[in-house]
Amino acid sequence: MNNRMNIEDKYFKLIKARTKTVEMRLNTRNRQAILPGDTITFTNNQTKEELTTRVIKKEAYKSFTELYKHYPREAIGGSTRPSDMLEYFSTEEIEKYGALAITIALVEEK
Repeated sequence: MNNRMNIEDKYFKLIKARTKTVEMRLNTRNRQAILPGDTITFTNNQTKEELTTRVIKKEAYKSFTELYKHYPREAIGGSTRPSDMLEYFSTEEIEKYGALAITIALVEEK
């Protein structure tokens, strides 16, 4: 299955450079349906450029604090503080859904 997600320019560039290998999202019902082997097409919010990745694995956590303990800074886009996620999600959303780490690999264009 192909999934689509919008992403900020700085994170899009890191995925494209193969530096960011873990996408962090809320563990909503839609995200729970994502499986290893699926693809995710990311759309750059600024430029509308797209790139496709393959899902390698996904792991659910109770919070972004727990998620951050399991991944190197570079893999998650350079952030060092779980509180950075409050820029994107409310405390209530995080408590309700928890966090999801989706390990991805860039799909080579043919």
